[in-house]
Amino acid sequence: MLQTKNLSLFNATYTQYSKLLYGISLHILFNSEEAEDVVQECFIAFAEEMDKIENPKFWLVRAATNKSIDRYRRKKVVQGHADKEIASDDQAPFFTISTQLALSKELRTILASLKEQERALLILKLGYDYQYDELSSLLGVPEGSLKSQVSRLLKKIQSIHGAHHEG
Repeated sequence: MLQTKNLSLFNATYTQYSKLLYGISLHILFNSEEAEDVVQECFIAFAEEMDKIENPKFWLVRAATNKSIDRYRRKKVVQGHADKEIASDDQAPFFTISTQLALSKELRTILASLKEQERALLILKLGYDYQYDELSSLLGVPEGSLKSQVSRLLKKIQSIHGAHHEG
């Protein structure tokens, strides 16, 4: 059971980061109920480990990203949920790159076509503006590899986007 001091810290942390975690999970899983479950799992684990955690935001984002990827792999969410779930859910913050582009059906379709780890990387980098050093720590991948992956993914998206508009 959480003590009063820890309960205040827990509540403050939940208020500060729950929407961020929900948004990350939603855009990896394409399912609001699954995303809510991930957020709940993260905060249950956080409550158990809270005294040992130095950087709650880092710990929670990493937990949400990993749990979402694991859950996606287990469930293999149907692509068709992407349109229905994300379009109807205004609780989750989304991409800062361009509201129109981020909300477009085409972008959601492109994101849904990526592997879960690729999608997580792009969501964290472009959508939530994480720096490469932060991503490296979160994902356990060297910065140089992440830069290459993002570059490759952006080229892949450009080629997919271009192919859709040439025909």
